[in-house]
Amino acid sequence: MATQKEATESQHPHEEPNKHPDALARPNPNVVSPVSSDFVLHSMLLLTGRALSATVGFYNKLFALSPKDETRIYSNLAQSFRHKGNRDKAIAAFQETVKRMPKNPTAHFELALLYLESGQTERAMNALRLVVRLDPGHAKAHFHLGCGLFKAQNYEAALASLQKAVELDPKNARAFERIGMILDKQGKAEEAIVAMKKATEIDPSNVRYHQQLGFLHEAAGRHAEAVINFRTVLELESQFDG
Repeated sequence: MATQKEATESQHPHEEPNKHPDALARPNPNVVSPVSSDFVLHSMLLLTGRALSATVGFYNKLFALSPKDETRIYSNLAQSFRHKGNRDKAIAAFQETVKRMPKNPTAHFELALLYLESGQTERAMNALRLVVRLDPGHAKAHFHLGCGLFKAQNYEAALASLQKAVELDPKNARAFERIGMILDKQGKAEEAIVAMKKATEIDPSNVRYHQQLGFLHEAAGRHAEAVINFRTVLELESQFDG
């Protein structure tokens, strides 16, 4: 005669023995989720920083986090992953951040930079366009958007973005360099020279800017000025070599 235990098992042959729900949960380690070890760690740092009462269980408090706190944790996670070089997890964490704060330009901008670093150009450009809509005064977003448009050979739109970038940040030498390159492509030699010269004034130790300015002067027939530029290039290179 079968025992009561054997009878029960024969009626439900595919059922697992009773387990605590948490024991059955096996989160994907590649996906950032509220129950991941990283999320728990950052939650603990946040909550213990508030000197929680010893009588309050941490996990009870964890699942009662406010949306603002969850957003802070995901943002901290994203920065942590980024510093560790784990780009995929950083992107996933920033994606969670922008879901919770869809009107936060800083979060969208950080996500755009990660997209650029990972070669996801279209996503990056969409994120940058959103940033400048949310914050028209975001100089870095205008700059990176202009660079992306320049790479796509959309020179008119690139010029508009880069000019906005230098309007907001007049010390952005890289933006002036690209403005000079675009103006040169448009046949506006003198304007291109003015922009490139501005880049050399902002960052006089940058060899490339002086070299570009020399090429522009040479193309415009201003040979004496081109010679000065190329001499500067040689002097800077000798300093770096020494």
